[in-house]
Amino acid sequence: LYLFLFQRIFIPINPRKAAISPSSPGRSLRIVYSRYHSTGFHPKAIITNFSGKCTVSPALKYAKNRERRITVTTLSFFAGANTARGFFSYYDDLARECMNRVFILKGGPGTGKSTLIKNIAAKMQAEYDLDKYYCSADVHSLDGIHIRGLEVALLDGTAPHCLEPRLPGAVHELVDLGACWQSQGLIENRNIISKLQEQIKKKYMIAYKWLEVAAGLADLMQTLERPPLEVAQAKAEAAKIAEFLPAEAWGKSKRAFASAITANGLKSFLPELQSHSPCNVYLAGGNRVYNGYVLEKIKQTIEDRNIGAMFLYCGFMPRHLEHIYIPGQLGIFSVHRPHLLPVEENIFGFTEKEPSPLEEQIVTVIAQAVSILATARSLHLELEKVYYPYIDFGAVQAREQQIFETITRQ
Repeated sequence: LYLFLFQRIFIPINPRKAAISPSSPGRSLRIVYSRYHSTGFHPKAIITNFSGKCTVSPALKYAKNRERRITVTTLSFFAGANTARGFFSYYDDLARECMNRVFILKGGPGTGKSTLIKNIAAKMQAEYDLDKYYCSADVHSLDGIHIRGLEVALLDGTAPHCLEPRLPGAVHELVDLGACWQSQGLIENRNIISKLQEQIKKKYMIAYKWLEVAAGLADLMQTLERPPLEVAQAKAEAAKIAEFLPAEAWGKSKRAFASAITANGLKSFLPELQSHSPCNVYLAGGNRVYNGYVLEKIKQTIEDRNIGAMFLYCGFMPRHLEHIYIPGQLGIFSVHRPHLLPVEENIFGFTEKEPSPLEEQIVTVIAQAVSILATARSLHLELEKVYYPYIDFGAVQAREQQIFETITRQ
């Protein structure tokens, strides 16, 4: 009777399922239930005793991996980013030899690579979980997909994220969209193409120099305005966060970016990832050294346990691990400007400070880089227009259908 009244009064939802087991004899009950969430089932665990006290236990909430797994359909990432170190790519992680099939698209600008990838994604996402990898130069352009259930990837393998087949035929298949253009027309526009490519290259070099300046300011801010690393505290918090890890997770670990500096400014997929995860943990305060140390410790634990995870690095300073994401199970996010998230519980790290003059300078310098990236993007669109009239898009569509049929046979 007590349990029935508790569920009706204190849990104003319809329990999807409830598993009841005795905890302390005669004192309490452990209740694990699931409720509908916007993206699946959101599990919780509550300890309640007959004295009326009610507390939430992370160990109970997240220890039972099988009871809290939800199905995730489509997730978004970047596999490459415009950073202080230039263009930085993790596309190789999507083209590993352990994949079942990897299609590598080759072809010039405007040859239909992104459209082909989008069309395949639209056909597959109704039945398969997949990850979409967007272009950091143009967030409306798709540079790759990974179909998780089939371990199949379809990738743009042209510059700046060049990919070459390591197991040609056996795993990797080259898709030459250059066979779909009329060479004579492009030869006649050779000088225009060469000039535009040179201009684009120079713009990116200048933008990366601005980002390098911003990174120097960020290092200075870390030295002057953030507390030094307390290793004992960082290890203790890493151990606490590790308690949230699932006992198992399928798939191979990969590296990517959850946000990137683009021609449209900072683009972040963190809100989407947060909404798709039934359990989230947060590292606050913007202390890059501290957060990085904690996350590296958790990463080591994940690798030791052979748990499949997405290790998400900083899209500005790409050597720094910034988030860890286990699809459908757990998100560990660094929350600080410029990518703040709404948080309510499971918060570690430090209190977020008000922006300092030095931080405002960093924002200004990055904005300068963004404006140059926008100019480079405009030039690239002009380059695509040169190619459009000489592309046989009917042949591209035929190649798309061949790829789709090959994937479905997989």
